[in-house]
Amino acid sequence: MKPRGENVEYDRLRVRYDELAASASFMSDRIASLEAEVNEQARLNGMGGSREAKLLARVGQLEAALTKIRILKGALFDAVMIATEAMGSVAETSSRFPRAMLDPDFKAETAAQREGKS
Repeated sequence: MKPRGENVEYDRLRVRYDELAASASFMSDRIASLEAEVNEQARLNGMGGSREAKLLARVGQLEAALTKIRILKGALFDAVMIATEAMGSVAETSSRFPRAMLDPDFKAETAAQREGKS
C-alpha cells in the first residue's frame, strides 16, 4: 500500500475537488452579489424591463453554472472516495463521516436535515 503522498491520481483528484469547492463558493457569492445588484439597480434607477430581464437572465445562467459545478464536485468527491478506498485507507466507505469531513455542502445538508427532523 502506497502512502497518500505517493498516489498521484488521488492527489490530482483531491486538488481538482478543492478547486471545484472553491469555485462553487465563489459562484454562490457571485450569485448573491448579482441578485443584490439587480434589486438595487431596479430600486435606484427605475430601470426598464429589458435591462432588468438581462440581469436576471445572467443570474439564471450563473445559477445553472453553480448547479453544474456542484454536480462535478459530487462526481469528483466520489472519485476521491473510490481512489481512497482503492488505497485501503478508508475502512468503511459507506460511512457518512469521511464525506462530511471533505464536503462542506454535505455537512450543511446533513445539519439542515437534522434540524428539519427535530
